[in-house]
Amino acid sequence: YAFLVGPRVDDLPGLDELRALRARGAALVATTDPIHHGVGYDTQGDLEPRERPETLRRARARIEAQLQAIAGRDVAGFLALCAADRSDFRDVGATLSALIDAPRFEIEELALVNYADVLGAPEPTWVAGARGWFGA
Repeated sequence: YAFLVGPRVDDLPGLDELRALRARGAALVATTDPIHHGVGYDTQGDLEPRERPETLRRARARIEAQLQAIAGRDVAGFLALCAADRSDFRDVGATLSALIDAPRFEIEELALVNYADVLGAPEPTWVAGARGWFGA
């Protein structure tokens, strides 16, 4: 059901079931590519080569902005950030925010992964792949 999320999470079908599972101690696991960038993703404006250190710093800052918005329960702001970064975290992130009390987060590792060859698109075409946690 997470792909049905909009600016309101409280009316998401199945949310009560997820809350019940969480109350019984179920772990919540989510995967995402929080940024899709470049020619292959029809990025408008500045195309940032993934090899530049400043690109990695900007990507980290954008991902942290997404996580801060969702941790602050700013679902509309979170969705706007996700749209700007073509993030597929848009649905599951909003759902997690409704299931975790006082969420915190940490990005433990971040890599910008070349997707030009996968999509048959010119460079730069990359996704941000992060490992970390979002929870209480």
